[in-house]
Amino acid sequence: MSIPIFILAWMAALLTYGLVSAGLTRHDHALSLRRLSVSKGLLNEDRSRSRLRLIDAVDAIGRNHPPGVATVGRIENRPNSPNVVPGEVFFMVDQRHPDGRALDAMEADFRAVLPVICEPLGLGVAMQRIWDQPAVRFDANCVAAVRRAAELTGYSSRDIVSGAGHDAAYVSRVAPAAMIFVPCRGGISHNEAEFSSKEQCAKGAQVLLQAVLDYDRMLAERGGVPQGAR
Repeated sequence: MSIPIFILAWMAALLTYGLVSAGLTRHDHALSLRRLSVSKGLLNEDRSRSRLRLIDAVDAIGRNHPPGVATVGRIENRPNSPNVVPGEVFFMVDQRHPDGRALDAMEADFRAVLPVICEPLGLGVAMQRIWDQPAVRFDANCVAAVRRAAELTGYSSRDIVSGAGHDAAYVSRVAPAAMIFVPCRGGISHNEAEFSSKEQCAKGAQVLLQAVLDYDRMLAERGGVPQGAR
């Protein structure tokens, strides 16, 4: 039987980089130009493949640090002309892992592989952190309230870690928070094809209501002050 309720206990740490790989822009239309590139020790095709090698390296780093993930979600070729080997390529590199120390290791691996790929091809490379979010552990009392709510409503549940960013991560900085997930068809989310049935959503809403009532009761017993609050 499928699990109807997923309890988000914590969120993975996230790192996003802006990466620029730069070389010499060249027109790619004649054999003579390609021979000229060889004479200068830099083949146009090799320079283009270097971008693919970087993308492949990003993917490999994620796979080498399970359950971490890494991807290149954005690429901008410059000057972005159909018959010009780009002189500059901008990447958005995203790395995620539930363990912040493992994410540090992923970053170190990525920084180490950059010169290995780019320097032999005469390509300059610059990297800058754009987004750095540590792992977020949600409030233990809120998480416990969701667990009890699932039990009271008769639904099985499972704790999970989210690799995606959520507003609740920012809410948790100023107030206790937790999250409830329901299944999506085929496991697809953050996509137009995402679908959950009305019945699945109703179960999640019922657990949410029960969790709010349970947490409110707990606060009343403590005099209205969340545990750990100042």
